Amino acid sequence: MPLPTSLKRKLIQNLPETAYKETAILPASGIGTLFTIQGGPIMVTSLMGRVTTQISGTQTISININPTNSAARDMASVVTITNDLVHNIYKLNATFGSPLVVSTQLGGEEVGNPPFFISEGIITVTSTATDTTGLVEWYLTWYALHPAAGVRAGA
Repeated sequence: MPLPTSLKRKLIQNLPETAYKETAILPASGIGTLFTIQGGPIMVTSLMGRVTTQISGTQTISININPTNSAARDMASVVTITNDLVHNIYKLNATFGSPLVVSTQLGGEEVGNPPFFISEGIITVTSTATDTTGLVEWYLTWYALHPAAGVRAGA
């Protein structure tokens, strides 16, 4: 039996938006822009990175929010990554500002992030090494809390 139109509409309206940052090398001893939030605040339901080409070497990474009108702070504090394999997952911890979670459950992982309120600004990744290779793609799922709110992937 098909779903009633009103139920279909409700199911579609409750899905979060998804922003995708194409596969890129982690920044060499610096900061890289993952996503820009503009037009109003959002509620982040998940932020995940997936290794697409093995990371060689060792470095530390963290995820930060740089609000437009406030001081930057950690969304996920520093974690050390070493020779991470393809399909390893980096995700936010259940507690805002706690170390980034690195999952070696290749090919699948529960998200488990509670929602976080994020003001307009830039979500960045910070890394420390210059001797690594490897590629990571990033996904952000979110709900707009203001009608003009939007997210775009960084360059």
